[in-house]
Amino acid sequence: MKAFATLQASAALRGFRLDRVEADAAGEAYVITRWALTKQLQTLDDVRAFLAQIGGTHAG
Repeated sequence: MKAFATLQASAALRGFRLDRVEADAAGEAYVITRWALTKQLQTLDDVRAFLAQIGGTHAG
């Protein structure tokens, strides 16, 4: 999935790790981590919004 790989690279440039995980009923979710921060996000749009908050992504 190209969109995920792009967001994963963007997160890495900011020192974060982004992983796709199996979620119970929702199918899949995304977990972003850095040091003691672990945040679960439900959609790629949520990931984009989080990265925008930390200045880690571009439009697209």
